[in-house]
Amino acid sequence: MGTSWTSGESHSADVLHTDGLYSWSSTLSLNSEQCRNKLVICQAFKENQPTVVSTVNIEQCSEL
Repeated sequence: MGTSWTSGESHSADVLHTDGLYSWSSTLSLNSEQCRNKLVICQAFKENQPTVVSTVNIEQCSEL
């Protein structure tokens, strides 16, 4: 834990909806070493918006 990776990440432009909420899609590519760490914690943030945090378990990693 405590390790951060920034490579292998891409995201779409954010879209502000009429209800005031934003949406976007994001892809994080992990290599086999990163998947062996069991869990990956993803954080998404936008100015003046609460941070969204999601934990991805190794079972959710696709075959490399």
